[in-house]
Amino acid sequence: MRIKIWLAVLIFLMPFLFGKVYNLHNITVDYSNTKFKYVKQIAADFSNNIFEFHRKLGKYPDLPIKIIIAADEKDYTNYTSSKARIIEFSQAFYRDGIIYMRNPADLQNFNRIHKIMLHEYIHHFVHHFFRNAPLWFHEGMAVYFSDDMSFDREFIFMRNHFLGTSLSLNEMKYRYPENRSQWQAFYTKSALAVKYLATKERKKFVNFWHLAKPKSNFLDVFTKSFYYSPAEFSDIFEKNSKTRFIYGILITFSSLIWLILPLILLIGWFRKYLHGKKLQKMWELEQEDISGEKNERI
Repeated sequence: MRIKIWLAVLIFLMPFLFGKVYNLHNITVDYSNTKFKYVKQIAADFSNNIFEFHRKLGKYPDLPIKIIIAADEKDYTNYTSSKARIIEFSQAFYRDGIIYMRNPADLQNFNRIHKIMLHEYIHHFVHHFFRNAPLWFHEGMAVYFSDDMSFDREFIFMRNHFLGTSLSLNEMKYRYPENRSQWQAFYTKSALAVKYLATKERKKFVNFWHLAKPKSNFLDVFTKSFYYSPAEFSDIFEKNSKTRFIYGILITFSSLIWLILPLILLIGWFRKYLHGKKLQKMWELEQEDISGEKNERI
């Protein structure tokens, strides 16, 4: 019995005996198999990015966040679960107030970790203020304000819109698409929806966050701020998406024209060159015929 008790105590104390903790402002980092200089740099960059995000919204909550850096790949896998909706090759994920991060030695792209960490923090931020924010708003805030939009995502969004597989915001409230190939389009559309609110409805967006309190009802605050419900916004944004799609097609077509214009000019020059050579050859043949007739007369 005593052995079992001591074993339980030892298991409980293992993180404190072998793990390390670093604190910076409201950030706590738990790590064990990571160089301290990396931990310190990650925390410093993360703190700066959080402050810049707060500044953009004009919202400065006293919001602690914990980061757990996995010791290795096995350790990181143990943290994941079906509830976390983790893609196999993710570099970090958020769950219950904690950001779980791969060991820097195992990261596929260390340069992107800052965007990813901010992305996960924004989920923490939104969850702090709204108990029922729709999924599209969560992902839209995270992608747009972590500056994680890309041309590839825009292209996938346009392709899905063209094929008619794009979901409306009303269909993006509680779940991701079943087909993971559509997830990038889901992230992009969510980000574009938040971008619409943050730019075209800038004053209302600022007021939206001004009214937000911890565990607010998203529907109430959204409707009070924008004067339409999230369901009505879904219809408004669908119309905007169609306009954006047409505009994107025109931009793409214009770009293609400028790309193929040099080829068209080259083909025109080459045809003109061949025509000139043909005329020259005909002229030479005519000259030979004239010279032959003169010789016959002589």
